[in-house]
Amino acid sequence: MFTAGQSIDSSIMHRKQGTFSYRKNSPQTKDLDNNLRIKTEKMTNDVARVYFVDNQGIPTPPPANVVCTCLSTGEVIQSAVINGAVSFIILWMYSYEIK
Repeated sequence: MFTAGQSIDSSIMHRKQGTFSYRKNSPQTKDLDNNLRIKTEKMTNDVARVYFVDNQGIPTPPPANVVCTCLSTGEVIQSAVINGAVSFIILWMYSYEIK
């Protein structure tokens, strides 16, 4: 399970849930609010990155206090800037929560 949420409106955290397929080659986007989306993009067969974009698809910094956690290990995933976007790297074998 991959869960996405944000701190701007805490009720969004519980409503915006979904899964991500590593088999799809095109990026997958989920709307969070009027001008914020979360985008998941396959990098390899085993690795993907998760980042935030605005309505035009332009990378935007994550909302304040956003944390990505591996639910399988409890580890907080550190962000990295990839192609100009603050991104979280995720692996197919684990489940994650972003809130």
